Amino acid sequence: MSEFHILIRQMAADITAKACVLEQVRLEGFMEWLVSHSSKVRGNGEPLTLMPSREQMEFKLNDWFQSLPISGLLWEYRLILEEVVWWRDVDPSHPALRSTEKAEK
Repeated sequence: MSEFHILIRQMAADITAKACVLEQVRLEGFMEWLVSHSSKVRGNGEPLTLMPSREQMEFKLNDWFQSLPISGLLWEYRLILEEVVWWRDVDPSHPALRSTEKAEK
């Protein structure tokens, strides 16, 4: 495996680890954002929000990242990490969290 592929796997694992510690409602909001951000995180028509496991999330990110040129990969990695932080830190009264909770009911 090339160093580039190892780097991609580490990036996908890093994002997955950070996202998976979010509270459920925040994780769901992040996943919805991610799916709307790139159709490449869909596999067999199954959106990432319906993934039953952390491993599948990491696998789909890994696949998507491998399709990107290095400049796009670095840009997406930074953007996605910033989005995870946003979902982690967003105020509980923010409409994004309320709309996610309403969708669950």
